[in-house]
Amino acid sequence: MKTNKAKHDAYKKPAMRVIPMRENLQLLAASNYWSEPID
Repeated sequence: MKTNKAKHDAYKKPAMRVIPMRENLQLLAASNYWSEPID
């Protein structure tokens, strides 16, 4: 599942951990664009 991998990627990034849940979800969506080539 692409989304799961993107999620793990997001949690790996310290910057994202500092961001509140709401913002995190938004960045998670953006993260999909950054890590699109993830299979």
